[in-house]
Amino acid sequence: MKYEFEKLAEEELERIFEMLEKDETLEVTLADGVLTIKALNGDYAINKHMATEQIWFSSPVSSLKYFVFKDGKFLEKKSLQLTLEEAITIDLKK
Repeated sequence: MKYEFEKLAEEELERIFEMLEKDETLEVTLADGVLTIKALNGDYAINKHMATEQIWFSSPVSSLKYFVFKDGKFLEKKSLQLTLEEAITIDLKK
């Protein structure tokens, strides 16, 4: 199970990295399983947390959110409604 989570999390971080690196207003890096974003509204960090099998999203806009893999996507742990990509997109627009 841990290996499956790690693979899914790495694929998700890579997909989001590729999406964001097209935006010339952002400085985006992906290294050692941590995606960092430097934006006009602050610095973001997204990383996989193996012990809890979650992706953690630290945002200067909305604080810390936790995402779990469910129904084929990473969803915010509390609501199971908001995807990781949606959370990032919303915060970057603020």
